[in-house]
Amino acid sequence: MKALYWRRLLYLLVLILVFEGLVRKFLPSLLSQALFFAKDGLCLLMLALLLREGVKKSVLVIVMPWLLFGALCFPVLVRTFTLDPILVFFGGKQYLLFVIVAVAAIRAFPPDQPEHLRRFGYFLALLILPTSAVALLQLGLPANHWINQGIGGSDLSGFSGGGLLRVSSTFAFVAQYNMFLNAMVFGIGLHYTFGKPRKLPALMQSIPFVLIILAYVISVFSTGSRTSVMGSALIFAMAGLLALFGHQGRTAQKMLGLGVLVVAGYFGGQWLKPDAFIAYEQRSSGELGEQLEGRFAHAFLNWQHGLRDAPPTFFGYGLGVMSNGSQQLSPYARGWRERGTWGEADLPNTLFEGGWWLVLTWMGLRIYIIVICLSTCARLRASKYHLAACAACGYIVVTGLTGALGIQPPHSIWFWLAVGLVFTLSRMHRWEALEVKRKTASNLNQYEQV
Repeated sequence: MKALYWRRLLYLLVLILVFEGLVRKFLPSLLSQALFFAKDGLCLLMLALLLREGVKKSVLVIVMPWLLFGALCFPVLVRTFTLDPILVFFGGKQYLLFVIVAVAAIRAFPPDQPEHLRRFGYFLALLILPTSAVALLQLGLPANHWINQGIGGSDLSGFSGGGLLRVSSTFAFVAQYNMFLNAMVFGIGLHYTFGKPRKLPALMQSIPFVLIILAYVISVFSTGSRTSVMGSALIFAMAGLLALFGHQGRTAQKMLGLGVLVVAGYFGGQWLKPDAFIAYEQRSSGELGEQLEGRFAHAFLNWQHGLRDAPPTFFGYGLGVMSNGSQQLSPYARGWRERGTWGEADLPNTLFEGGWWLVLTWMGLRIYIIVICLSTCARLRASKYHLAACAACGYIVVTGLTGALGIQPPHSIWFWLAVGLVFTLSRMHRWEALEVKRKTASNLNQYEQV
């Protein structure tokens, strides 16, 4: 029953991540803000469930580095408290809370019940269909239509390319849609590895995997975003590289087959819905070279302008200052935003919020997680779960090194979900290997008795 509670919370968390932006467009301001923090509430419930049932051996691989990082964060938390007590809670949860999602993924899917993970993989893959449908609907509607506006009716027409809106689908803004599409590489990997659940309604059973791939490719390009297109391509490439290094011909063949489907989806998508590709093609053309250069300069160099007012310190200027929404809760954070001190690159923001100390500890945790996930994936090279582990590790490597995990809760949640799934796959492989040994030993005993 405990695994059931974990699964329910995990499914609900993913649903909120995916449909929060669309639902909040219908809600009054107070309810909209409540839904915005619902992700935090669910993660706190997961934490309470962990404390209630106790730390099991299966989650020590996550909990031990998590506790160590929390202890190392204490000086930065104290520093933040002296600047603005509100930010201690808001900023602290950005870095410390969402690790619980990895624990949830391990506890939700017992190793002797792979069917539950099969259903979850199918659930993730199917989410591509409604989100892509909303994205295509946005392409055919004017920018001032309510579905093409942001939360509270804000104008998103500035997010365009080639005269077409860069769609955000069911999400609050384009970047969150990009995060989802990047994460769906491991969702597709899970579904591709496990296949369809055994018991499904006839309508859901009839959905072909090719349709999911086609919808995914069209969605990636409809965002008009390099983060979406290049990010997904890099994650797929990393997963393919891990599959080849695994020296497992079956995994490599499956990865090649998946790659063929993706390429076919690209050409099929251009033929079926050419409008979905225009925004990306226009934003990637040579005509917009200066705009692209300015975009990258803003993302990776703009933070340097703030060094005159805020040179790097050992413990930084407060956790959460750079996070979306912090300026609405904290006058201190709002003051920094009004000065124009904000960037889109992960490392500079970490340096600003927590100084050199947070850079060392936060990046150290992420690199450690990447290493142990890769090590776990390597041990699965003879397993039927290897491809799913490669897809998740491809996402973990790319996102763990480049993602804005400290300031974007959705990004952090997807990252830790992928981490938890890697260890879940490992547990399933070990359990099945033990079952084979037990059956072999039992057969030998029966043979000796005869």
